[in-house]
Amino acid sequence: MVKQRQIGVLGGTFDPIHLGHLIIAEYAVDDASLDKVVFVPAGEPYMKKRTISSAVDRLAMVELAIKGNPKFESSDVDINRAGPTYTIDTLRALRAKLGDGAALSLIMGADSVAELPRWHKVKELLTICTILAFARPGVTRVVAPEMKSKINWVEAPLVEISATDIRDRVKAGKNITYIVSERVKDYIKKRGLYQKNGKPR
Repeated sequence: MVKQRQIGVLGGTFDPIHLGHLIIAEYAVDDASLDKVVFVPAGEPYMKKRTISSAVDRLAMVELAIKGNPKFESSDVDINRAGPTYTIDTLRALRAKLGDGAALSLIMGADSVAELPRWHKVKELLTICTILAFARPGVTRVVAPEMKSKINWVEAPLVEISATDIRDRVKAGKNITYIVSERVKDYIKKRGLYQKNGKPR
């Protein structure tokens, strides 16, 4: 019997992608013995209230951030689909693309795990993937009893980086070095993303 490939799925708005995302993905590869992590920028996140950067820019930043890492790849499956982005739709599309030879693990933080019972079609979602969860500082590991068998916890030195803070820093002309990769920083500057009062140093 051929061994299934272990594929991690890390979704997000990635506006912008930052080093915290990359650290989590790298630890997931090592600690959960993943063959690959697929970064999936959201198309039209149904829970986002603010206006987000274009899908083209967010996908480009993801591709720049993961460039050179053979364990990381990007997917445009969400941004090419019209309408609100639901995780179940993302996983269905990835399952269809990757086939039965891939076992999917959805990577998320403990705060998202606590919200799982309210997710769209979560029962079906948990038949498609397992959950690879990272504890966040100050966040209790709350798991619905019926979901415990589908959740695996991974320990990592979580870096509390906020995309909101990054956007605010750029807007104020403050430095974002060591918060995002140099390639992403250069892209933000070149494209004029998030900027009003200044450019990132």
